[in-house]
Amino acid sequence: MNATNTARLRRLLHLRPTVPDRYRELIARHVRGRTFIDVGCMWGVHGAYAFHALDGGATQVTGVDLMSPSPEFVTRNLAYEGRVRFVQGDINDPSTAAALGTADVVFCAGVLYHVPNPLLTLEHLRRICAGTLLLGSATIPEQRQPQTAVFLPFLSPRARRALSYRSADVKIGLDTDFVRGERYANWFWGLTPSAVEAMVRAAGFEVRERHWHRRSICLVCAAV
Repeated sequence: MNATNTARLRRLLHLRPTVPDRYRELIARHVRGRTFIDVGCMWGVHGAYAFHALDGGATQVTGVDLMSPSPEFVTRNLAYEGRVRFVQGDINDPSTAAALGTADVVFCAGVLYHVPNPLLTLEHLRRICAGTLLLGSATIPEQRQPQTAVFLPFLSPRARRALSYRSADVKIGLDTDFVRGERYANWFWGLTPSAVEAMVRAAGFEVRERHWHRRSICLVCAAV
């Protein structure tokens, strides 16, 4: 690669949005005048995308997570006069889906590969989604066979190392052995982008946009 092409590549990489920037851009584009649910809203972000939806003009915002609301979330929500409704529960529990109701826009990032049955989770997302699903998921590279999904628990250390990559946090179940007591903290699946899209379609969504990043994908889907 010559110097000109190298410089062009560097400019393109610099201009490429980060994954969180992509999420914020898509939320802002879709939420104005609409209701919004953020599934898995708490870990590491303290409801940040829910508050971003409010700032973007969402009419009603709900966050749901297995975790209790963090002190950071509580403090920020007080500053927003409690406008983010928080539901503590498991999206895979039908009673949680019932408590949530439906929303025009559902956002779910960093969840799909942490659940034992991702298709079931997507079906619950379909039940609460009245219009648009914004779905972000970590991925593994495409394999020889399209729509490959690798079940990670009890995979050999060598096989796990072939799928792993550097990240800021330890990926339990991928960088380490499966830890039964850690529940959803485990990575249950290594999903190729084509597998994510196929499962989304099987759950009753139509994929309208695809945004690829290194080791992750973000899909904009319509409930059909």
